Amino acid sequence: MRGFGFITGGFIFGVFLAFIAAWVFTAMIRWRIFVKAGQEGWKSLIPIYGDYVEYTIVWDGKWFWIDLAAVVGASLLFMIPIIGPTIAVAGIIVAMVISVVFAMQKAHAFGKDDGFAVGLMVFEFVFNILLAFNDDIVYQGPQPTPGFFSKLRNSDLKQMYAQDMHQGAPQGQPGAYAGAPYGQPQPAQPAQPVYGQPAPEAPAAEQPAPETAPAAEQPVQPQPEAPAQETSIKVCPKCGAVCGGSDRFCSECGSPLA
Repeated sequence: MRGFGFITGGFIFGVFLAFIAAWVFTAMIRWRIFVKAGQEGWKSLIPIYGDYVEYTIVWDGKWFWIDLAAVVGASLLFMIPIIGPTIAVAGIIVAMVISVVFAMQKAHAFGKDDGFAVGLMVFEFVFNILLAFNDDIVYQGPQPTPGFFSKLRNSDLKQMYAQDMHQGAPQGQPGAYAGAPYGQPQPAQPAQPVYGQPAPEAPAAEQPAPETAPAAEQPVQPQPEAPAQETSIKVCPKCGAVCGGSDRFCSECGSPLA
């Protein structure tokens, strides 16, 4: 009996040591992921707050509170007989959807595809080791979430509603964003006529200016060239001085020039 008790105690102690080692290694993985994402590692060790910070790293912190409210609400609703479990199923479904999108956002935040996200959902421990210790995986920040989650994440529904109200669209008429691609500049909506008031006159169409025939080009007349003036010189027969061709007397001796 003493030998059996010793074996049992040793087995329990071994399981306890294995649990402690697994917890320490998991904390190291989580710490490493936080540091790679630019956060302080100690934040990963704080319960609840560490999960909130992880949501802000890969997605948006408000989805953590929605997930937490869904899980806690579902747990409390199970205590209510008959109708409680039925409503709790809705909370469980919400929590599961958020968990799936969280895994996708976590993979995308570190530059990985949806296949890696599936690995995070199925083998979270193994793929977290890859995120933590693989230097080729680099943190790139939260990425846009497709579809409905993206609109809620960026509060696009509120912005679109505010834009619609700002444009003053009448009740029952499509707003400024209806029928136009999301994120593109919206075309101006024409003014709607008000009952009991005359419709606004349409602006007169601008008449195109009449085209004038181009003036006929006049041929360019060639200008006669001026005759080149002949330059001549005269030599004084008496002193041999060189004089201009129009001079009648020598500029040196005053003798008449032929």
